[in-house]
Amino acid sequence: PTRHAMTRATTLMCSSAALLSGMGMALNRLVLLTAIAVRRSCSKRRRSSKAGGKGFDDALLRARGQAEQYARALPATEGRPPFLLVVDVGNVIELYSEFTRSGATYTPYPDPRSHRIQLADLNDEATRQRLRAVWLDPLSLDPTRLSAKVTRDVAERLAEVARVLEAAGHAPQSVAGFLSRCLFSMFAEDVGLLPKRAFVDLLESLKDHPEQFIPLVGDVWRAMDRGEFSAAVRADLLKFNGKLFKNPEVLPLTGRAPPCVQCKV
Repeated sequence: PTRHAMTRATTLMCSSAALLSGMGMALNRLVLLTAIAVRRSCSKRRRSSKAGGKGFDDALLRARGQAEQYARALPATEGRPPFLLVVDVGNVIELYSEFTRSGATYTPYPDPRSHRIQLADLNDEATRQRLRAVWLDPLSLDPTRLSAKVTRDVAERLAEVARVLEAAGHAPQSVAGFLSRCLFSMFAEDVGLLPKRAFVDLLESLKDHPEQFIPLVGDVWRAMDRGEFSAAVRADLLKFNGKLFKNPEVLPLTGRAPPCVQCKV
């Protein structure tokens, strides 16, 4: 049933695309997928180009080129479509994106390892939601928009923590230094300069023991400044210069102050 549904949907999409193109209407409306190439799967080609083989990949690349020709044929005033779909009916769907819509190169979405969706992958809810967004809200999948949203969310949480700490009587300079050390510690573990999740797991463990926050976090930061063993995370830590941890003041987090770990994304 899924294969039959895909075949019918692909036929409908191609017919709609041809109709809209013939009428001169805007084929790249943001609520629609705008350039589709279908590699027809006859039995003879199936035998010569098995899925996953070089012949099969070459056929999909040719179909991608066809889709890009469709996109380039659109009126320049409309811009380019954000997505191209390459479909091998009943087998795979490939996604390519170009979110600037300026005529730049379409690249595999979300990346070259996972842009090809097998028919069986449609059992996955996340995959179905991605395809739904391609049709209904394609720009919501733009990584730059997601990054901007995450940045705003982190900034709002940091501002909340800063307000609570300053309201408790801590100087803005002390608050800024404290939050900078928290963020850098999280960054350091993300890029492998600290043991994986060492700092975040420590913060998680202190949620119910706020009285231990100052001595244990202080132990980590002193070890980062000196390049020595930290009992708090039970690991030898690298030495971090730059004086960020030279005077590692740790501010107390009361029940009113949200833990720094909540700023982690």
